[in-house]
Amino acid sequence: MKDSGIKWIGSIPDTWDVIKVKYNCSLKGRIGWQGLTTDEYIDEGPFLITGTDFNVNEGKINWDSCVHVSEWRYDQAPEIQVCNGDLLITKDGTVGKVAIVTDMQDKTTLNSGVMVIRPTEDSYETKFLYYVLKSEEFWKWFNYINSGNTLAFPNAKYYDLYANGTTINDQTAYNRSHLGDATGETKSWYDDNSYFISAALPWFLRGGYYSNKSITGIFNFYNIYGNNNYNYTFRSVLTVTK
Repeated sequence: MKDSGIKWIGSIPDTWDVIKVKYNCSLKGRIGWQGLTTDEYIDEGPFLITGTDFNVNEGKINWDSCVHVSEWRYDQAPEIQVCNGDLLITKDGTVGKVAIVTDMQDKTTLNSGVMVIRPTEDSYETKFLYYVLKSEEFWKWFNYINSGNTLAFPNAKYYDLYANGTTINDQTAYNRSHLGDATGETKSWYDDNSYFISAALPWFLRGGYYSNKSITGIFNFYNIYGNNNYNYTFRSVLTVTK
C-alpha cells in the first residue's frame, strides 16, 4: 500500500494511481433539446433512454420501459449513440442516478435528461467510476458544492443573473428575460427555436449547425449545460441601460 496524497482517501494499492475525472473522461449529452418531443416517440426503431428507465437498485437500464425514435433522430447525435459498457447519469428530474449499459438490444440514443460518461483513455474501469458516483463521499461533496458555500460571483456588470424557473418555452419562462438580451424580444422569430435557461441547463446557446433545421437560424436560442462542440455558434448581444 502507498499514501494517496489525499487525506480522506488514505492509502491505496501500490499499483493504483490517483487521477482527476475531468482530465480522463468525456461527458456527452443531447445538444440542448434539438426539438425532440414526446410526439416523436414510436413503437419501433432505435431505443431512447430517459431518466425513468434507470433501475437504480441494479444499476441497469429497464429496456422494457424505453420508447423508440426514428433513425434520423439516432443519426442526428453520434456523440450519444450508446454502447454496451457505457456509464449513464441523469441530470434532470432525480439528478445523479447512474447505470451501466448492458444487454443492449438495438441502436440506442439518449434524451436530453441523460448523459454518457466515457474514459478518454484506458485510465480507469467504468465500473469503478460507477461505484464512486454512488458513494457517500461523492454525495457529501456534491451536496456541499450545491449548497452555495463556495459560490463567488464576479462584479455584477459582467453577467446577467436570471431568476430560476421550471418552464423553458412558454411566456412564464420568457418573462425571466432581460430587456436587450435578445431572448424575450426575439422568441420564435422566423420559427427558430426558443428555449430558456434553467437550473439544470444554465447557459444560452445561439444558432447551430446548418442542418439542424429550426436550431440553425440566428434568432434561435436554447439552453445547455456549458460543454463545447464543433457545431456551436454564438451571437453577441449588447445591453444598454440609461
